[in-house]
Amino acid sequence: MNRDNMAGIAGEITDLQKSTELYGHEIGAAYIAKLTIPRISGIEDEVIAAIPETAIEPKDAEEMQEAQPGDKLLIAGKVQKVRNNETGETTVFILAEFASLVEHPLYQNEIAITGEIMNIPAVRETPRGKKITDLMIRVDNELDGGGAYIPCICWQAAAEEMAQYSRGTVVKLKGRLQSREYIKRRYTDSDSETEEIKISREVSAEQIEVWWQPEREEQ
Repeated sequence: MNRDNMAGIAGEITDLQKSTELYGHEIGAAYIAKLTIPRISGIEDEVIAAIPETAIEPKDAEEMQEAQPGDKLLIAGKVQKVRNNETGETTVFILAEFASLVEHPLYQNEIAITGEIMNIPAVRETPRGKKITDLMIRVDNELDGGGAYIPCICWQAAAEEMAQYSRGTVVKLKGRLQSREYIKRRYTDSDSETEEIKISREVSAEQIEVWWQPEREEQ
């Protein structure tokens, strides 16, 4: 099947490192960038982007080498996911196909993916009473040719609707890549507890459409 995967982001650079690896994985990138993108509410999302040399226009190559925190960066590419070899944790990032520094204060955070639901959807409520359904959407893995499972969330009426569908349903989803902090607690051999602040990234759906669903088995 054709799994659409498009990402367009623009934000302020908070960190830019020359590297060919992300969490121990060789991804063919020249730079690993962290960008902040504000929402209408004022909350900022932190997005990670891997930028290969081929994504940078030759005329922009020198400027990219001199880029600093505070500069604005425009990126078009695809949503991917990678596992941290040391911790076993995964993170969602953008694999850039185009990257350019921009001067004007442009902010953008748009994701559009099409793929199968790989988990069993179930609606739940947040502590504030909002209904939410978590989805794992399979897209093509651009690094190894397999599949990458992108965590997505949908809200309220959409959450209730998506909870009615089964694993294998193909959906087209549009939204933004959001980040949120959470506290991970660890216990040492001496039974003492340590806390570590982590960042989770997922696609928050603004539009979602069912394209195909598997036939239900007769009881």
